[in-house]
Amino acid sequence: DKNAVSNKFSNTDTEIKYLKNYLSEKITSINHMKEDLHRKDLDSRTFHNAIDISELESKIEKYHTDILNITQKLRQLMARKENQSLNSLNAFMTKHNKVNLISEEITKDGLKQIELKYSGCGLEISATASDTLSVGDRIIEVNGENVVNIDRNTWHEQRKRLTQPYQVVVMRVDSTGGQEGRISDNNALQDNISLIQTRLEIKLKEGQNVTNALKSVKQERDNLLTENMRLNHRIL
Repeated sequence: DKNAVSNKFSNTDTEIKYLKNYLSEKITSINHMKEDLHRKDLDSRTFHNAIDISELESKIEKYHTDILNITQKLRQLMARKENQSLNSLNAFMTKHNKVNLISEEITKDGLKQIELKYSGCGLEISATASDTLSVGDRIIEVNGENVVNIDRNTWHEQRKRLTQPYQVVVMRVDSTGGQEGRISDNNALQDNISLIQTRLEIKLKEGQNVTNALKSVKQERDNLLTENMRLNHRIL
């Protein structure tokens, strides 16, 4: 059996897979021990048998504790994985219409002038005295290392071994993209309204022309009837 669970893994998926296999081994082992304990318990209770039973019970209790700890760790990792999925680059890009990537060089002193948030996608800048970086920018890479889903403690440990000046990749939401999109949509709507109004005016005009034509025909008919009556009076 493995004596300890290592915390050093390349990613969350690898650690989850390892722990699931480890948990499966523990459960299989504890089931075998319970079967062995049941057999020994059915045997005559000799002195040596009592010692074996006591050792097995102690080992089973330890395995139960290990299983509970591994299960709790798995739940934490699954929650972290779900959080990483929600804060992934893909989720962020889907949420925002237009995002720009900016490459910047930051000195150690420059980094001290930046306040960071450690939730969401990347390291979000919450305050800065930089002329090139802005509040809301998100650092997603430092010296070639991915920091999209990094927490506070990991970032502070990672920063200690990074060489400066830091080469960072910053993600910035283009707020004008959404505004332009809305303006474009409004313009299209206005164009559609104008087109509908034009069509209605044409239809109305066509209707008026028909009405005028009918009036003209009616007037001509009335004139003919009047002329016909006048001629009949003359004949009589």
